[in-house]
Amino acid sequence: MEKELLLSDERARSARELHDGLGHRLTLVSMSLELAERMRGIDVDQAWEEIRTAKDTTSDALAEMRMWVRALNPVRDAGARGLAALELIAESFRGTGLTVDVSGDEASDRELASDDEVALLIYRAVQEGLTNALRHSRARTVRIFLAVKERRMELAVINDFGWATAAEPPESVPDFGFGLRGISDRAAEHGGSMHARRIDGEFHLDVVVPLSGSGAPGREETT
Repeated sequence: MEKELLLSDERARSARELHDGLGHRLTLVSMSLELAERMRGIDVDQAWEEIRTAKDTTSDALAEMRMWVRALNPVRDAGARGLAALELIAESFRGTGLTVDVSGDEASDRELASDDEVALLIYRAVQEGLTNALRHSRARTVRIFLAVKERRMELAVINDFGWATAAEPPESVPDFGFGLRGISDRAAEHGGSMHARRIDGEFHLDVVVPLSGSGAPGREETT
């Protein structure tokens, strides 16, 4: 029930963001086409410029829609477990043109397959990291590392930035949106922590959570 409620909340959030983003772009398309219609008998060059703007905006809207479809339905095999499930999530995002590399040790694969609560947290963190890499960073490559150290599961999702965002002034610690706050809260509930920050031209999302029977440490401050 907890899993279904979490997934329902995430789908509702994603649907709102899809509605707002896609609705805004479609409004811009409509405005450009209306202006082109008015200008076609007055300024042909301006009319064609508005048509090109509408075309570019439509392409952006389609790309965003495809991204959210991938984000809402990342795993095609509900029976997949462990690193195989992470690989399926990565594969669904590769369909957007993103290069995603997944690596993990045997211990992490075994623990993911046997601890459902930790696995759900890790899967959601990976999905959120990939979605943010596409949506906010305009990333081209994402590296996902998973390992077990001292009875703790450690996840790192690292992405680069597209040319446009790479030129912007760096922000070492971003403002957390709903998705990252949810990951942070769930990690803390399990006695772990989440850190998200920009380091040397890359964005790092790190999640650490103790495994069952390891004894949960106190909640660490998230940044």
